[in-house]
Amino acid sequence: MAWIWTTSSAVAANQSNAFYFDQYGMYNFGLSASGGRTGQWGSPQYYTLTTPYAKALNAFTAVVVWGHYPASVRANATTYTLTIPSNETVAAKGTDLVIQRNGTTASSWNVIVGGAAVATGLSCADGSFCALAVRRDSAGNVTVYRSNSIQASLPLTPDASAQVSGAWTSSALTFGSSLVGEISEGLVWSRALSDPELIQEMGAVRRNMAARGVAIQ
Repeated sequence: MAWIWTTSSAVAANQSNAFYFDQYGMYNFGLSASGGRTGQWGSPQYYTLTTPYAKALNAFTAVVVWGHYPASVRANATTYTLTIPSNETVAAKGTDLVIQRNGTTASSWNVIVGGAAVATGLSCADGSFCALAVRRDSAGNVTVYRSNSIQASLPLTPDASAQVSGAWTSSALTFGSSLVGEISEGLVWSRALSDPELIQEMGAVRRNMAARGVAIQ
């Protein structure tokens, strides 16, 4: 998918609520209102990127790669401690699919599908980049995999699984919302990828991130 977004002249002048890219991905989902990265984000302004992708789905596969800033930063002989917002959201499609922090618990993330918590407390260390694959087949079987659970050989063992009934709604796919970090990849298929396809796609994601100098968890 592809999309564009525009900002008003006032927004552009402020520059605190425009999205930016660096070699790792898209950031400024929780930049300080005062502008610039102080390391503390004392008064963060949170933004959500809403895409035009609003397809109502049944079976699907989503692969998302993100990085979260470290909980503390040492600069100019000062240690800045990051205030962790509750339920930082990486990606969401209404309540059909949500990848978010486990409350305010550091390095801990949840996956919600169809309003049901499928995975709770998946590890993704602050200060690193992680990838999650979420898959739901036409029978409502949901499986969640961290990057390290998808290697080059079969069988694959999911980090979490559940049976979730119902179809996706036409809610728009969004990225961000109180995320103090970066989003590097966001891939969605309107079908359940096979295990060999998951291996292939996660391998491509690893290569893409490695080209940016990042090893994902």
